[in-house]
Amino acid sequence: MKSRTSIRSIKKLKKTEGFSEIALSENKLKEMKAWFDQYCKSFTSLSEKQKANFQLKYTHTYEVAKIIVEMGKRLGLKPPQLAIAELIGLFHDLGRFEQIKRYNTFSDAKSMDHGDFGMQVIKEFKLLDKIEEMNQRSKETVLKAVKYHNKLELPDLEDQTTLFYIQLIRDADKIDIYRVLLEYYNDASDEKDQTVVLNLKSEEKLSESVIEKIKQGKIVEKRQIKNVNDFKLLNLSWIFDFNFYASLQLLKEKGYYEQMCGMLPNTEQAKGVIDILMSAFSELLGEDVQ
Repeated sequence: MKSRTSIRSIKKLKKTEGFSEIALSENKLKEMKAWFDQYCKSFTSLSEKQKANFQLKYTHTYEVAKIIVEMGKRLGLKPPQLAIAELIGLFHDLGRFEQIKRYNTFSDAKSMDHGDFGMQVIKEFKLLDKIEEMNQRSKETVLKAVKYHNKLELPDLEDQTTLFYIQLIRDADKIDIYRVLLEYYNDASDEKDQTVVLNLKSEEKLSESVIEKIKQGKIVEKRQIKNVNDFKLLNLSWIFDFNFYASLQLLKEKGYYEQMCGMLPNTEQAKGVIDILMSAFSELLGEDVQ
């Protein structure tokens, strides 16, 4: 499990020299938002299910953009760097829209890696070429943040500024995914779309291999999950992969993590796992664990 010391050391990355090179004007950011809106509208002949999932990801995109800016402010970023963070939030799920249209799924394993494809979309439309104020290093930072925002593990990166932005978008994305999932689980409709939970079956039992991962303080892998409750544990295991104390504070303020734990079945098996997860959350926040 990551210690609070490791989180503090990551926060210091904002002071590295590379941050002076990362800048984006508000006008260019507005242009990119207008392009994004038009890009989403360009998908036609969608089924009602696809339209709903498009709207879900459209809303998620703008919520992540808000969250990443809020986190950036808490970490002391200046307006030009906040604009870059917001741009990354805007672009991070570009690959989802084509994924929905082609494959009707949010499962990368059953379709395509949406981080990789999102980077391809940016290149195909030459979006960063339209931002003359950004140097090549800054453009590479944006591309890598989109590419790696969804990966289980990150590559070794020498550019600490790029690493910072990748970690920032990963944290922001996770926070809003909790909101999306809570809306789904609280929807009492019998006919709600199961794409959000990867069309997994509903079972009360939790897989032992999934529980073991959490006991080890590690992220559950998608190949391990067998049902919706396993999927909930996968999402909850993200607590071991948060990078910034500011992210954890924001997650605590929103109350999403506790609510997500409440979505697990009322069994002794589940209660034991919840104790581990909530203890980890409290430890990372620096709170006393009872």
